[in-house]
Amino acid sequence: MARERYRTGRNIETVTHPFFGRGEVLGERWNGQELLVNFRIGITVWIPVSRLSMERRGAINPPIVKSPPRIGDYEKREMLESFKLGIVPHGSVLNFTYGREEEIEYAKNALLRAGEDGGGCVIVEGEYGAGKTHFLDYIYFYALNMGFAVCKVALDPFDVTPYKPKRVYRELISSFLYRDGREKGFRDFVSWVIGSGILKDNRFFSPFEGVDVVDEGLWDWIEGEAKPRWWLSRHKKTRGLPLLPPFSTAADNYCYILSSLGWALRKLGKKGLVILVDEAETLFHMWWRTVSVEKGINLLRGLAHTALNRLPDNIQGKILRDERMGALVEDLGDVRIIHRGIGSCMTPYMYRKPSGLFLVLAFTPTVASIYSDDILELLDRGVGFIPLKRLPKSAYVEMFHELVDVYRASFPAVTVTEKRVEELREILLPFSERGVRAFLKATVDALDIIRHYPGVSLKRLLG
Repeated sequence: MARERYRTGRNIETVTHPFFGRGEVLGERWNGQELLVNFRIGITVWIPVSRLSMERRGAINPPIVKSPPRIGDYEKREMLESFKLGIVPHGSVLNFTYGREEEIEYAKNALLRAGEDGGGCVIVEGEYGAGKTHFLDYIYFYALNMGFAVCKVALDPFDVTPYKPKRVYRELISSFLYRDGREKGFRDFVSWVIGSGILKDNRFFSPFEGVDVVDEGLWDWIEGEAKPRWWLSRHKKTRGLPLLPPFSTAADNYCYILSSLGWALRKLGKKGLVILVDEAETLFHMWWRTVSVEKGINLLRGLAHTALNRLPDNIQGKILRDERMGALVEDLGDVRIIHRGIGSCMTPYMYRKPSGLFLVLAFTPTVASIYSDDILELLDRGVGFIPLKRLPKSAYVEMFHELVDVYRASFPAVTVTEKRVEELREILLPFSERGVRAFLKATVDALDIIRHYPGVSLKRLLG
């Protein structure tokens, strides 16, 4: 008697299993996720499709679909998609920045001095929508071109906050980038450093010495990933590693590591390490947790003084216990910095002078942030200050015409007459009052309307 065969949506007749061998498909279930197979060895069983190699009835050659010809500049199209979100794509930041000549000149000079002096610190202030993130991206790429390594973090009130130094450190390390013929990351640099032997006396990098192949667990540890003490103790290579704790008082450990990287970069011929901190004002959103704010300020202040080479590279101040914060405080006279409550785990904030760090803190001016005494104290101590003012109308006009040129290159078949451009400019310039982000989005949306509905009255629609 012939075996009954069920129709399967997959049009499969025979299959092969790595253990049971070849078999005949009798049916399917669960929307084709399992097949009922009668194998030649004499068993019939339901088997997940993922474990089978399939042979279909008759070879079906997929139709050859010709790709449509590429019309227009696709790189410009990618830029337009970013503009629709109100942002400038990373690769275009250096060429698509308008009305910031004074601020850019100040930042360039500050970077130049940092490369010569071995450190520096600048505070950037700007309202929401003023382009702080864009300005930080400009510094990012310019510094990379100058020969600095760069890393960046965007803070928030709960997860990546200065109150949790390890999380800030982890984000900085994950974005670490430098150029040496090509763009390279943190692991490439650590491998370079270990090969040079310049950090063999550093308590956090000496464990890499003499290791031919670095274990993944060792990388996770130095990159700030969560590795509990019991896990580190399981392996001989990681058993003696100093703990990188998630405690709010451990800012000294992470400033020490970052300054080690900045110092090593200069030793190996680079300019140093640029640290960009965006959304720094979010620290002050934790107003209901005073101690947390104080510990978060300590990280920012510690980074700033380390970048300015104002802290010693050894613990030499008077150590006091602050019971309210549950931490040890080192009194250096003109500044007080926090250490962990366990003396054996304390490190200086700075590895060696110069630190090689250039710190940029970006704030939105609120009553609790840029006007805080702790931030004003940094400004009084010579930290650079770059206020991002509203862009002039001329900058928006220049930006508008560049957007039109980008759009024309993206859609060459679309005709946008000069008369239409002038009409559109007059309609869109009022959007500049809402900031750069709104202006970018409005301009691209208006050009899309012209492309799809060339006869529409823009003044009636947008005016």
